Amino acid sequence: MPLHLGDNGANAVITLRMINTVISGYISPSSVPFMISQLYMTPVLETCALLPSSSQYKSEGSALLHRFKTRVSSLLQSKTPSEKWTGLAFAKAAMESSFECLASNGEVWVRLIVPILNKPEPPPTINYAIATLTRVFTVLTVDKPTLIRQIVSPNLPPTIGHILNILAPVNSSTSDATLSEDTLATGLEALNDLLCHNPVTFRPFIQRTQEIVLSLLSSQRGFNKVGRLTCNLFVSLHLSNTASRGGAGGIITNGGGGSAPGNKATAVAEGWTRTVQTIISETDELFNIILRCTNEEQHTGMSRQKNSTAEVSGVSNIGLSEWKGILEGFQRAEMLLRLLSRFLCQPTSSQVVIPLGQFLGLVGRLTSLTHRSAENNSAIERAERDTVTVALPGLLCCALDLLSSAIERLERLFAPLVNLVTEQLVSAFSGFSAYADVRTATYTLLTILLKLFGPALDRQIVSSLNTIIYSLNTDLVLDAQLSNNTRNSTPGQKPGKSGNKNAGKQQEVHADSLLSPASQLQPRPAWHQGLTTAGENLLIATLERLPPSYLRPQTRTSLDRISVCIMNQKAMMASVLFPAVTLSGNVNVRGGSLLPHLVGASKGSTAVEGIVRPRLPVVWVGRKKKPEDGDGEDEEDEEEEDEEAESEGAEEEVIVKDNTNIPQPDTIPEKWPAKRRVSSSKDQDTNTASPSSKRQKSHTPLLPAPIADLAPALAQESQATQVVSTEHTTLQFTTVQQTVPDAQPQLPTTATITTTTTTSSAPKPAPATITTTSTSTTQYAGDILENTLLEALDSDDEMIIPEIDMGDSSDDESEEI
Repeated sequence: MPLHLGDNGANAVITLRMINTVISGYISPSSVPFMISQLYMTPVLETCALLPSSSQYKSEGSALLHRFKTRVSSLLQSKTPSEKWTGLAFAKAAMESSFECLASNGEVWVRLIVPILNKPEPPPTINYAIATLTRVFTVLTVDKPTLIRQIVSPNLPPTIGHILNILAPVNSSTSDATLSEDTLATGLEALNDLLCHNPVTFRPFIQRTQEIVLSLLSSQRGFNKVGRLTCNLFVSLHLSNTASRGGAGGIITNGGGGSAPGNKATAVAEGWTRTVQTIISETDELFNIILRCTNEEQHTGMSRQKNSTAEVSGVSNIGLSEWKGILEGFQRAEMLLRLLSRFLCQPTSSQVVIPLGQFLGLVGRLTSLTHRSAENNSAIERAERDTVTVALPGLLCCALDLLSSAIERLERLFAPLVNLVTEQLVSAFSGFSAYADVRTATYTLLTILLKLFGPALDRQIVSSLNTIIYSLNTDLVLDAQLSNNTRNSTPGQKPGKSGNKNAGKQQEVHADSLLSPASQLQPRPAWHQGLTTAGENLLIATLERLPPSYLRPQTRTSLDRISVCIMNQKAMMASVLFPAVTLSGNVNVRGGSLLPHLVGASKGSTAVEGIVRPRLPVVWVGRKKKPEDGDGEDEEDEEEEDEEAESEGAEEEVIVKDNTNIPQPDTIPEKWPAKRRVSSSKDQDTNTASPSSKRQKSHTPLLPAPIADLAPALAQESQATQVVSTEHTTLQFTTVQQTVPDAQPQLPTTATITTTTTTSSAPKPAPATITTTSTSTTQYAGDILENTLLEALDSDDEMIIPEIDMGDSSDDESEEI
């Protein structure tokens, strides 16, 4: 039967048929990733399982899906490691991509995978099996009660037991050396996830998990991936704490204090707090031993040994192994400080009490020391004093990281302790500024402080930070002068310049040392990258968060110079947005700007483009500018009054003076020159723009002598024309009015005037009121007024009405008749 490739069911059947063909025979490990990707990219299994009964691919799809499930089950039971690994890969992909496979075959596959952990399989197979079971127990079955009852509840306890056996076998003590680091990390991460999602089921395994974790912490050297996962698992052990057992999962017994046992609601929180306090006590006692050669009697209250040649050692109160030697003591102290940091970084299931005072006490004991503190006690052996001098900066870095974790966790709640932490930070930097690790930790902690509390710091506190901020010049900008002086230093002395007996001998010099400094490129070492990143973050935070007036001018100039030298766009942007401020007398004067350098380094940045060339209109915030004299205001008031009067007068009747001496058309002089423009009646109808509120004073042109008698008729025509044209705008013509006897009848106020014909329909005039004028004369006068109106409507916003030259023009001022 031909299949239509456009159908989803057809595509799913074709893909599943290809997968079944490949896994039916010999399976090459190189072909497995491609087939797994096909299952993840398209819902092949889900589509074949949900095909409708009316589909033509229903039977074939069901047969292929059943064949796939059966083949995966047989691969999981195979004795060949490669086939078993392939079965694990397909089972994990099928359960993650198809809920139907998880619900129908998940229980069978999980039951087949669990025994693999108890067999001597290769590490890749063990790791894949642990990852598959952890994924099913912690993600795929969450909020699914039926699957939890069928899959999780019967299989989770044996899975935890098998993982613990992998990490620390009961019958063999030598298998720890053969355990790979990847398997150890996979097992620790799986235990942590299972404990966080199923703390009640994990309770029977707490004691054994504690032993494994403590043994790994005791032998920890440094802080690698395994060390971080071990600390995370140790912190999570308090989640299984119960009220009857006074500690975090039985790790630490309740030595007094806290609430009474039996309170199940606060058992987890109290276990967390007791564990932290016990670790702090352990660290404090450890400091008393490893810092015995320093002058910190004011912190511990114990007297130093005057003569001590015995090797230092200590026993742990939390189950760690015994340590011997001053170097192992410092490594144990660093591990405990990192463990406290993980307690602050890991989320908790309830509110806990954080002993911040004890944290600051531990850090204060280290920040009060200097790199020469160990050299003062001559009663201690020189080897121990040298070890303390070398290891003390690393221990101080761990303490500063602990404060950074506390501030990141508490954020604004840490505000009351900002001044104290700042003092400790300045003290630590002044004593150990020569160490790059200490500078990195200092920059990181100060960056966090400035981002949260920078604008609220006092001027005195900011002044104390100038030393730290100014040191950025050394760490971010290459000190070419210092390196040049080091490379160009004379390796030997010239003959005859010294009284030494070997003065005549010339020392050997390497040829490369004579090269010019410009030809020697000195790239930054790899260990310097962390310091550079921390320094750049501090540079940006200083320019953004600190008030510019609090910084010294020399420090601010140095920061701007650093921003330009390293071409840091964020730092230059902060410098432009918050320019330097210097105090000149009693006035704050702004300094120069880095905007030209920012534009050169932006490379088309939209943020910089918005600052340099803003597209938004300028909004004037200040008061409006007052006129220079009072005439301007009077003229505006007069103009407003004139406009109001004109709008009211347009609705009143116009009484025209009786005049019988109206000349005939043959007596009208030639047309006077006027500014005219051609327009049609259509343009007049469409022009509905209202006049501007600002308008020059109107002018009323006076007619020449031959047409002086036409004023009443022009006024009448003007009134009639206003009905047609002035509905759009109001013209400021002075209408000539004259009172007539009451017996005089009122003239109609409507008339029809067109520009395309020479006739005009007007109402029959009343006798003894006005003499009917000629049609041509009336039309000619209407054309004059109409063109004047059109010119006014087409003028600028100020609606300046053009002046018509009528021969003997009068003054600009209007004259009332």
